[in-house]
Amino acid sequence: MLCSQSTFDRTFVFELSFFSENLLFLFVILGMLVNNASATTPTIDLETQERQQEFKEKANAKIRGRVVWPENDLTHTTVQLYVDEQLKIAYTSVVQLKDGFFEVLVEAGSYYIVAFVDVNQTAVFDFGDGMGIYGVNDWTDSAQEKRIVEISSGQIVENIKIEITARLADLNGQQKMVPVGAYQPSKSQMFQSQLELISSGISGQLSWGEGLPRILFENALVMAYSDASWNYKVAQTVASNDGQFKLNIQRGKYYLMAIVDKNQNNRFDTGDYVGAFGIHNLRSDFPTPVFVDPNQFVEGITVEISGRKSKNGRITPIKARLLSSQTASDSMISVSGKIVGLKQEIEKALVLAYTSPALLSAVAVSEVRADGRFSFSFPSDHAYYLLASVDVDQDGTYSSGDMMGGYGTLDLVNDPPQALTLPPVNSTEQLNNLQILLTATYGADGQLVPMAEIPTVPINLDSILNGISGRILTNDIYSAETTEYREVLISVSKTDDFSQAIAIPIDVGSDGYYKIPLMPEDYYVMAVIDLNGDRKAGINDGVGVFGTRRPVRGKPQRVSVYKDQITANIDIQIAAVFNDLRGNITEIEVGHRPEIRIQYGQPDDVYQLKRGSRLMEEWWYWKMGIGFVFESTGVGWELKDEKKFKAKSVAETTQQFQTSSGELTQIGVHLFYSYDGVIWAYLPEGSHQPIGLGNSPSTSLNGQLIYQNDQGEVMISKKGKNAVVFLNRRDFATDATVSPDGKQVAFARQLTDRARIFIRDVASGYEISVPSMALEMGMPAWNITSELLAYVGTGEIGSKNDTGKVTRNIYSYDLKANRIDSISVGPTDDTTPVWSPVDVRRLAFCRLENGRQQIWMIEFDDDGQPNENQLTQNGGKSPVWLPDGSGLVYENNGQLWLATWAENSVDQVEFIPLTINGQNIFGYHPSLVPEL
Repeated sequence: MLCSQSTFDRTFVFELSFFSENLLFLFVILGMLVNNASATTPTIDLETQERQQEFKEKANAKIRGRVVWPENDLTHTTVQLYVDEQLKIAYTSVVQLKDGFFEVLVEAGSYYIVAFVDVNQTAVFDFGDGMGIYGVNDWTDSAQEKRIVEISSGQIVENIKIEITARLADLNGQQKMVPVGAYQPSKSQMFQSQLELISSGISGQLSWGEGLPRILFENALVMAYSDASWNYKVAQTVASNDGQFKLNIQRGKYYLMAIVDKNQNNRFDTGDYVGAFGIHNLRSDFPTPVFVDPNQFVEGITVEISGRKSKNGRITPIKARLLSSQTASDSMISVSGKIVGLKQEIEKALVLAYTSPALLSAVAVSEVRADGRFSFSFPSDHAYYLLASVDVDQDGTYSSGDMMGGYGTLDLVNDPPQALTLPPVNSTEQLNNLQILLTATYGADGQLVPMAEIPTVPINLDSILNGISGRILTNDIYSAETTEYREVLISVSKTDDFSQAIAIPIDVGSDGYYKIPLMPEDYYVMAVIDLNGDRKAGINDGVGVFGTRRPVRGKPQRVSVYKDQITANIDIQIAAVFNDLRGNITEIEVGHRPEIRIQYGQPDDVYQLKRGSRLMEEWWYWKMGIGFVFESTGVGWELKDEKKFKAKSVAETTQQFQTSSGELTQIGVHLFYSYDGVIWAYLPEGSHQPIGLGNSPSTSLNGQLIYQNDQGEVMISKKGKNAVVFLNRRDFATDATVSPDGKQVAFARQLTDRARIFIRDVASGYEISVPSMALEMGMPAWNITSELLAYVGTGEIGSKNDTGKVTRNIYSYDLKANRIDSISVGPTDDTTPVWSPVDVRRLAFCRLENGRQQIWMIEFDDDGQPNENQLTQNGGKSPVWLPDGSGLVYENNGQLWLATWAENSVDQVEFIPLTINGQNIFGYHPSLVPEL
C-alpha cells in the first residue's frame, strides 16, 4: 500500500537503489544488444536454447499497451515486467518502442509493469530519464498503487496505458525520483547539454552541381529545419566562399537548406539561389533528412544549389528554361477542398501550394475558413503540392502542438505530399472536394512527430489511385440484419496488433464488395461489420482479419499496396464477434464450414429450413455423394450431421462450371500448402483435404512428405502411411526440405556460434554438414538430381561486420564433388532459391526490393555467365516450379498465385490467382509434385 507521501517517496528511493545497480546493468546490456544486434551472433549453449524453446512454448499470452509522455521521444523506451510488488524480480522486457506502443509475450501469471525512457540515450538509467508504473498516473498522489496484470494461458490483455510520471533528478548530489512537472535539470546536466551542442552537428560543402561554372558562394547561408515543409528552423550558419559549412546542433533529424543571397539584401527574393540536401532535380527529388547522434558530427554532407527564385515567386531549376507564367483567366483551374482531422473550429490555418516536391517556396496561399474549407485558382501548366498548417495556439509561429498535413499522404512525417495534377482547361472534371489529412504535430523540441490520434480516412480520397479491394465474407455467420447494405469499418495498420490503426468507414452491398484508397505501403487489414443493424460498433458485431479465419489465434497476413495499383482479392472472412465493451472478441464456432468449403468447394445446393424454433441449413454435394446439416447457434453454426450417398452422375452438357487458366485441374499437379496452421493437400482428381497440423510442407517425387508440426517437430510420411517424427524439437531444425529422390532431408540448425545446414539420410539417420565459413546458413533447396543443394548464406567468421549488413547471398553445394559455388553474391538481399526441374541452369529466387520481396530468375549461359530477370513487380515469395518448368506457383498477400510464360521465355509473364473449384487459395509455403 502507498500510505503517505513520505512513505511513497521512501519506498521508491529504496527501490531506486536497486535500479541504480541493476538497471544500469540492464540498460548497458540492452544497449549492447541494440548496438550489436547485427554485428555478431551471440554464443548460446544447449541449456539456454532449451530454456528459450520452453519459454516459446509456454509464453502464449500477450500484453499490449502504450507508454505515454506527451511531446517526448519514446524510441529509447524499455518496458520491464516484474513478478513481485517490490519490483526486484525482473521477468522480461521489450525495448525500442515505436510511438510508445509495446507488445510482450508472457506465460500465464501476474505481473507489474514499469516503463523507463532513456532521454539522453546513454543506455543507462540516469539523471533526466523518465519512469512510469502501471497504475500510478500521478506521482504526487500517495493513494495510487501499482496495478497488477493477471493473465491466463493464451489470453491477450490490451490497452495497458503507462504514463511517465516521474524523472530521476540530481538533488544536491543524491538521486531521487521527482514528479515530471517538478523536475529541473542540474548544473551538470546543463553543462552536458551545452557540451552536446558544441560536439554535435553537421558539416559539409555547398555545390553548384555538374555542368555549372564553379563560382564563389558569397553571402551563402545553410539552415537546418526539423521538418521537410521548411517551417521550423532550428539553426543556421554562414558558409565560406568556397562553400564549406559547419552547423552546431543537438541530436535529432534535420533537413538542410542553403540560400545564396545574390543581391545581398538579407531576403530570399528574385534572383537568389537555393538548394536542399538530397535534391538534385527540383521536378522529382525530395529532401533527405540528416540524423545527428549525441556528441558526433555528421561529415561529408553536400548540398547542391539546384534552383533560383523567379519573378513570379516560383523556384525554377537552374539547368532548365524558366517556365513562362500564365496569367490569362481562361487558363486558370479552380481547386477547393477541406482539411480533415479537426475536432473544433479553427481560427488560424493556411494551405500552401508548391510547384516542386522540395516545398522550398510557396506559389500560392489560401486562408482556411472556420469549417476547414480552402480554395485556389491555379494555372493549368503545373502539378501542385499542397501543405496544410494549423496554428493551434495562434502565436503566429510554428510551435509545440501546431498541426500539419499534406495532400495525398497519410503520414507527413515519413511520406511527402503527392502531386495534384490538374485536368485540361476545357475538361469538365472538377476539383472541388479535395481533402488534406492532418497527420503530424510539432513536439516541444521542434521535431515534427506523428499525431497521437490517427485521423479517420474519408472514403472519397479520389486523389489516391492505389489501394485494396475485396469482399467482406459473412457466409459462415448468421446475421439478424436483413438490409441490403451493411456498414463496415475497415482498419489498416502497419503492425499485426492493430494498436495504431487507420479506420475507414464504408458501406458494402449484398455481394460484400469493397474498395478503399491507401498509400503505397504494407498493411494488416481488419474489418468490423454491423451485424445486428443498430448502426453502432459494439457487442455482437462481427470481426475479421485478412489472412486468417481465426482472428484471435491465427496469424494475419500483410498486404502490399503499390503506386497507381489496386491490390485485389483482399477477402476478409468475418469469424469473430465483440463480446464486451472493452473490445475483447470471441471466435465464432461455425461447424467447420470453411474447411468443408475448402475441401469440397461450394455446395451444389443449399437449403434453409425451420424445425420448430431451430434454424437448419443443408449443404448438398450431389456429384461427390456427401451432404452436411448445420444448426444455427445464434451467430454461428454447429455441424449436426454428415450424410454420404451414391454420387449422382451429371451429364457433361448440364455442367455450368468452367475452369479458368488458374485452376489446378488444368495444371495437373499435386499441391501441398499450409494455412492457419493446417497442411492441405490437393490431388488433380479433385480431392482436397487437410492432412495434419503444421506448416512448410516439402514433397519428393516418390510421394514422401515432410513438414513441421505445431510442436516444432519435423514429420515425415511415406505415401499412404501416417506421419512419424523425423527430427524432434531438440534437433532445432528449420527450413527442412526432402530431396526429389526421397532419400535425404536438408535442414538448417542453430548451433552455439552460428547457423549451419545439415543433410540427414532418411534410411540410416546419418548426418553431414555443408562446409561453409558463413555465419548464417538456411533455406536449402534441392536440384532435381538430388546431387546439388542451393542455400542462403550471410556473413563470414572473422569478418569485421559479419551480419551487420543484412544482405544474403545464394550458393550451391555439390554433394559428389564436395564443392561450394556462388550463384548470386553481391549487395542485394537474395533468399529462397529453387531450381528448375527441367533446366539445371535456371534458378528462381526472391530479392528484397525497396523493402518488399520480388521473385527473380537467374539463368547461366554456356560459358557459365549469369543473366538475371525480375519476374514479379507486385511482390512474391516462396516460389516453386511447375513440374514442366513452364511457370511458378508462389505466395503473395497471403494467397497462392501462378506465373506462366510461353516457349521458355520470360519476356512476357502472365500472373493469375491460383484457384480450386473457382475459389482463390489462401495459403503459404506451397510445394508441387507431378502425378504420384
